Amino acid sequence: MAPRLNRRPADLGELDDLPVIAAGIELPSAAGGLRDALTIDPELFEHGERAYVVLDVTMNKLKHNPITLEDPDGYEIEGWERVHVFDVNGATFIDADAVKAALADQALKIRKAEDEARGQTTLDGIDNDATP
Repeated sequence: MAPRLNRRPADLGELDDLPVIAAGIELPSAAGGLRDALTIDPELFEHGERAYVVLDVTMNKLKHNPITLEDPDGYEIEGWERVHVFDVNGATFIDADAVKAALADQALKIRKAEDEARGQTTLDGIDNDATP
C-alpha cells in the first residue's frame, strides 16, 4: 500500500471568514447496513481477504472542524474541514470485476497526486511502473 497522501489545502469556499480547505466523510452506520446484508446472505471471510462493498447513502449532517494544513510552499493555512456525515440506507458486497475500472481510475488519480506532491510529473497514458 502506498504511503498516505499528504492533504493539501483546497479552495472550497469560506465559513466565518476562514477558508474551507478540506473535505471529509463519516459513515457511522455502515456496519449496520453490512450486518443486515450478511444476515440475508451469510458469507465467510478469511483474515486478510479483500472484499468490495457498495453503499447506498444519504448525506444527513454537515459539520466543520478546525484544521491546519501545509500549502505546497510549506506555509501553514488555518481553515475548516467540511465533514459530510452520511446515513447508510443499504449495503452489499460486490464482485471485484464490477468495480475494477472505477477503482483503477481512482487509484491512478491518487498516484498522480502523490507523484506531484513529490515533485514528479507524469504524462497521461504512460505507466511509470512499466518496464521496457
